Amino acid sequence: MVPTPKVGPESGGKGYSAFFDGNDAAVIKHSELFETKEMTISFWIYLLKDSVGGWRTILHKGEGNN
Repeated sequence: MVPTPKVGPESGGKGYSAFFDGNDAAVIKHSELFETKEMTISFWIYLLKDSVGGWRTILHKGEGNN
């Protein structure tokens, strides 16, 4: 992941997390392993603020906006 995200709190006192403040992002470089018709990505999201009425991109695949 580039750039390396800020470190966030662990879950239940164990492990690590990435912290994104809503203004930063990170990119995972392309791999041939991603060239598949089906893929599963699993993660937890812990929101520090309630909705402010706008959409936020959580995950994006590809270079364009579609």
